[in-house]
Amino acid sequence: MEKFLIGTLLLLMSGTAQAANGETTTYEGDVDDRSRNDRTFYLGGLVGGSDLGSGNSDTNYGLTLGGKWGDVVGLGFYGTYARTTGTADNFGLPTGTNVRAFRLLGEFNVFLAWLHVGVDIGAAINTWAQVPGDVNASTSETQMIVGPQAGIDIPIAGPLSIGAEAHYLVSTAEFEDNELQAMAALKLWL
Repeated sequence: MEKFLIGTLLLLMSGTAQAANGETTTYEGDVDDRSRNDRTFYLGGLVGGSDLGSGNSDTNYGLTLGGKWGDVVGLGFYGTYARTTGTADNFGLPTGTNVRAFRLLGEFNVFLAWLHVGVDIGAAINTWAQVPGDVNASTSETQMIVGPQAGIDIPIAGPLSIGAEAHYLVSTAEFEDNELQAMAALKLWL
């Protein structure tokens, strides 16, 4: 998991040189021959990992959608889901606890060619269940999370782009770990 997180962060850093130079790509073969800068809305899928600061790492699956206004400013939403059955303590819970983590966030982005940077704010919803003997115990908690994010979107064909995103989510709840998410992204630009 550490190699995946490091690789994703290196991919993010590699796109900054192109973004700093203001490079753009025009898609050849498009019926309307628009560049990605002319496309203002996106819908995409995310997959990657997260580290909750306590050494727990999970596979995250998610969706993202949003839009750009002008060439630079963007607003969007993204949500992720992860599930873990721990053999070590998760969230201070006993071994064998099933944990589900949902993240629902709004995003404010600044787009610089392939690079986008911004801030996320939203909710973390954690649910867990344990079956000690014949008793089924479950509960959930919701907390506010906020943090910076960065990503790259590299055009590949027509309105499609591949890329990577990193989100550092800081919990406002007492005794909760902060979370680093690193995810690959496939987006359709409309």
